[in-house]
Amino acid sequence: MIKIKKSDIIIVAGGGAYHLKDYLPERYSNITYIPAYSEFSNARGFFYIMQNQINSKGQ
Repeated sequence: MIKIKKSDIIIVAGGGAYHLKDYLPERYSNITYIPAYSEFSNARGFFYIMQNQINSKGQ
């Protein structure tokens, strides 16, 4: 059983996010967020970090 004491939002990302949403308890449905194309969330995050690193070195 999943127990969360306090949270404003639950972000479910990654390749299995679409499947996990069916198993989250109903009481968390109003604070659960699954990004569009969540299977690419990790790749997008690393891309943004890489861009930031490249841009900060050019300044």
